[in-house]
Amino acid sequence: MRALPPLLAILALAACTPPQPQEAVAPHYVVGKPYRIGGVWRYPREQFDAEETGLATVETRTTGLTADGEAVDPRAMAAAHPTLQLPCIVAVTNLDNGYQVLVRVNDRGPPNPGRVIALTPRAIALLRAADPQAVRVRVAVQQAESLRLASDIGGADSPRLALAVVPLGEVTSEALPPPPGAAGAQPMHTAAAAPHNATLAAPPVPLRLPESVTRVAPHPASLYVDIAGFGHADYAGLLQQRLAALGALVVLDYAAPREGAYRVRIGPLPGAADADAMLARVIAQGFGDARIVAE
Repeated sequence: MRALPPLLAILALAACTPPQPQEAVAPHYVVGKPYRIGGVWRYPREQFDAEETGLATVETRTTGLTADGEAVDPRAMAAAHPTLQLPCIVAVTNLDNGYQVLVRVNDRGPPNPGRVIALTPRAIALLRAADPQAVRVRVAVQQAESLRLASDIGGADSPRLALAVVPLGEVTSEALPPPPGAAGAQPMHTAAAAPHNATLAAPPVPLRLPESVTRVAPHPASLYVDIAGFGHADYAGLLQQRLAALGALVVLDYAAPREGAYRVRIGPLPGAADADAMLARVIAQGFGDARIVAE
């Protein structure tokens, strides 16, 4: 019997999975404490303007609850991320073909340290990925929607999104005598303006995102293992010398913050398997923050 391609196999599995019973859904805002997964420590933090590249994979869990209290649903536009605040909305772009989807990040993962995000089978299918286990992607947090989520369902310590309207004064009018020959006009009434402290109520972000697929220009990318960033070239050079046997180089990243402009990385690497193997070697050297990037 001929084996199905990986993507078709995943879609077939999702289609055959019987509908799960509705569980009590009580989503709550989560940042969380440091935790260890896949042998690597992760440090969650709020990042409402984060953007990163790397490899995405497919989420294999089909039952239970997510880290923020939602029911796991392989058909939803949802995702798992190791460190972003939960929930938040991110745009995920397949760099190879330009297909882009919006997903709700509501869980922790993936366990593979070489993957930046895990997407549900439905989200992976909409990206039309050739290999659902290693999709070269860009992940960008949607700031306004994510702040609104934090404000709507978060606790006392969550960020608040207040959009104040322009203060308006009282609008008054005066009744004038009608011109000669005109019928008497009714006096106009004073119109009360909105109070100065009024806020613009933003529509809530839905718990289950609708499927939304857009197409942007493809941006084929090479894979690298990014090890660390420094604000001074000398420090980057010392690390490069330490990992020279692995092929480490120092590059200047103009888009990075000043304190991380000098990046020590290895690559380009031929494919995802090579990047995974190199990342494992770098982590074994004690660099647990190393990650695979697609640039």
